[in-house]
Amino acid sequence: MWTTLETTHEGTTQAKKSKVNMLISDFENFEMHESESISDMFTRFTNIVNELNALGKTYTNYESVQRLLRCFPDTWDPMVTAIEQSKDLDTLRLDDLMGNLITHEMKMKKKESKRKTKKDESRKKDVAFKAKVDSEEEDSDRVKS
Repeated sequence: MWTTLETTHEGTTQAKKSKVNMLISDFENFEMHESESISDMFTRFTNIVNELNALGKTYTNYESVQRLLRCFPDTWDPMVTAIEQSKDLDTLRLDDLMGNLITHEMKMKKKESKRKTKKDESRKKDVAFKAKVDSEEEDSDRVKS
């Protein structure tokens, strides 16, 4: 009876091995998507790790932390380097790592928002200046005529 239930929920031994191999590949090739938030990325990563655990394949906390630190795009390199140099990666818990990364993400979003606001204000000034210059040119053209 137990074997039947196990096969029904986990599949045959061959199917289980195939799924484990696929998940190991997902773990090893894990990357953060370009517009993905830290929370969404962490949820995807946790799902892979939990499925592997359920199928009997476990990674140490250190291996998981290392994998996560290698998944970020180049823009995150300074933060990754800071974490690697300031934290003991052997004892760093995933939730502590995620807390640091989420805090950094919020700061990056705030800076980006400020940059966009300044850029928008600069564009408005340029448009207003251009409109004023264009109207002055029109006035001088009328005077010449």
